[in-house]
Amino acid sequence: MAAYLALRDKTTGDLRMGRDLIEIDNELCAALGVQPDDDHFYRSWVDTIGFSLALGKSFEEARTQWSYDADLQRVVSYLEARYENTSYFNR
Repeated sequence: MAAYLALRDKTTGDLRMGRDLIEIDNELCAALGVQPDDDHFYRSWVDTIGFSLALGKSFEEARTQWSYDADLQRVVSYLEARYENTSYFNR
């Protein structure tokens, strides 16, 4: 069974997933004042926070899981303020 990261924009209601995550990363980098990387997500947030959310964890659980990393804490706060976790499982 596969877990898919899907985030619903709280303002527009748009579902963001797949390649949309690149755009979210660019917006995140702009908000945090860091240069986006064309080859890697900022602080590998999709592989850490994103994976936690895809597995059904809440933003608060992700915040607790990555509590030792201040940069990832900022990422969780950014995502939580703008998106609802609508991740899902599929075969």
